[in-house]
Amino acid sequence: MAFIAALEIAVVIGFRYVIDGSKLMVKALYVINSGTYDIGNIVEITPTRTILSSPAASLDRIAISFINSRTPLVISPVDKDAFILALTAINPDIRVKS
Repeated sequence: MAFIAALEIAVVIGFRYVIDGSKLMVKALYVINSGTYDIGNIVEITPTRTILSSPAASLDRIAISFINSRTPLVISPVDKDAFILALTAINPDIRVKS
């Protein structure tokens, strides 16, 4: 019961995406670390409106593809453009599709 309540709160409150050095951290409920990703391994960022399960509270999302990973990370940062600029400042080799 507590897990289901926490999941519902996470969807309502949302997720937070933190760039710390060369790492991208996805946090649920602003405190629970849901994953840490190496920004140097990002190869492509693509806008998407997929309904697939992901740590994203909105359907206005971006899909982040990594080296040697078949499944992209789908997230919904509040300011997508600023978020993408921050990632490409760290890894200028990232391809950004529009």
